[in-house]
Amino acid sequence: MKIYIGHSSSMDFRGNLYEPLRNSKLSERHNLVFPHDGSDELFDSKSFLQDEADLMVAEVSQPSTGLGIELGWADSFGLPIICIHRDGETPSSSIKAVESETVEYKDNEEMLGC
Repeated sequence: MKIYIGHSSSMDFRGNLYEPLRNSKLSERHNLVFPHDGSDELFDSKSFLQDEADLMVAEVSQPSTGLGIELGWADSFGLPIICIHRDGETPSSSIKAVESETVEYKDNEEMLGC
């Protein structure tokens, strides 16, 4: 399964999201796609979501216009969307319009259990 990992660019996504996911059992079973892995260049997420992705996981702890656009694309293409956010953070209420499931987590270990 190809899983697109969406997030705000204002978070430490390489250290707090990519690294734990890359070292998880999830990455052994599925192809995790990190849009800014090794580059800050624009990733063609619209085409990927439309043509290749099976699922989108979105880290929604911080608001992000770009992530909101990606969520809209994923929804319009009929992809299931799992939103995750840190305990104590309140994600935008608009994600309820597109998410299949929302999961709150306290730490990396709990995030990986999502």
